[in-house]
Amino acid sequence: MIDEQNKQVCVSVPASGKLIFVRINDNQLIQYNELVGHDHCRGLAYADNQLYVGYEHPKRQIKVIGLDGNEVRVFCDAKFHSPWYLAFDEQSKSLFISEVMQSKVYQLNEGGNIVTLINVNKLIESQRGIALKDPSTLYIVGHGFDNKDDFGLTQKEDFVYEVDIISGKSHALFRFENAPPKCVRRYRDSMFLSFYGSERIMQFDISEELTTF
Repeated sequence: MIDEQNKQVCVSVPASGKLIFVRINDNQLIQYNELVGHDHCRGLAYADNQLYVGYEHPKRQIKVIGLDGNEVRVFCDAKFHSPWYLAFDEQSKSLFISEVMQSKVYQLNEGGNIVTLINVNKLIESQRGIALKDPSTLYIVGHGFDNKDDFGLTQKEDFVYEVDIISGKSHALFRFENAPPKCVRRYRDSMFLSFYGSERIMQFDISEELTTF
């Protein structure tokens, strides 16, 4: 969401290399602008009238782009590999990067330097989207490890975890069997989840503390 009052959002389209701006009007999405030339754009976050866009090819980097399409800054680091999902903390001016192929989350400071590394390889086999609950807590979704049921059949359990950024402690909020969540977003008192191979989006009320399992 880049304009709450006018219900405007921006989405990245890696296959066509576009950043598309749409307006929500009477439950319909109406495109009103697009930025081209953004091949392999992946992660996307918004803050202070600027877009933070993650790229995995030809250079693994984060670009800060104005809404007019002008490039403001570029963050590069040899540790970047697959910055597919991003989240921005307005309070600390930190950018969080979900490295989906390395089971890591990086926290970048305002200067673009990595200041925190969260290793989630013991929680999730391959993580996907991230969202901030508050300045010290992340929601992370992803693919769990294969498990055998009582009949010896392989099942994959996928999770939404809540992770303390400082201590690294975590606990699972939701578990899904063979329904891998892909993206997570928090908006006000709701959490929204999208899933691979499905057109559905699930909304959860997080106005109160969620019950864990």
